[in-house]
Amino acid sequence: MDDPARFASHAPANGNGKRHGTQQSLNAAVKSISGFFTKGRPTEKIWYFDLSAVKVGKKTPLTQAHFEEFFKLLPTHGDSPNAWTVDFAAKQQAALEQARPLREKATALFAQAKTGEDEWGDARKTNYGEAKAAAAEAKWRATEREAREALSQAQGIEEAIYDLKAVNPNRTSEEDTRTPQELLDFIETKGREADAALAKLRGLIAAAGPAQQAGKAASPKTRAEYGKQTDNG
Repeated sequence: MDDPARFASHAPANGNGKRHGTQQSLNAAVKSISGFFTKGRPTEKIWYFDLSAVKVGKKTPLTQAHFEEFFKLLPTHGDSPNAWTVDFAAKQQAALEQARPLREKATALFAQAKTGEDEWGDARKTNYGEAKAAAAEAKWRATEREAREALSQAQGIEEAIYDLKAVNPNRTSEEDTRTPQELLDFIETKGREADAALAKLRGLIAAAGPAQQAGKAASPKTRAEYGKQTDNG
């Protein structure tokens, strides 16, 4: 990395990439990922620094001060609320281990499918009958389909590690993670609390009812008397 202050946009690196670190989101409108590479070595660890919290506008331009923490952590690839490291080599090894049984299954099924295809061909050549030939073909194709599915699952596991999306594990998430059932339970509980509060309020109004009615009945008389006294005065 000849100049840390230079930021160039790069697509995510594949397994042979030489990613040294990544930087994402220089402002809310334009997302930018800057990659720094270590030449001559395969990717083992990926260090991320997240600037998505920086809000850039006409009155708040991007300045050198926004990068103080970045330059401070860069030499050691340290962690912070804005920086974290992903062990890419470990993820890759774990993915290969997880995918291995599926690849082995696919290999065995492809071999069975090849045998089934040969048996189908023999059935057609020797005139065993359409029914036997059709059964042999169905078996062969089903086995081959199962083999392709197993291989596709293995490839999906292996390729998923190349999704280098910057998801900051150190940032507190404000996302509501409650399940629909938990939300319904919450609404039901709050409903019961509201019903209890309304019942209590109705009780208070009922208890104060006679005094309120007496006050309302007395009010016109008092006003009338006051008016009479004013006229006499």
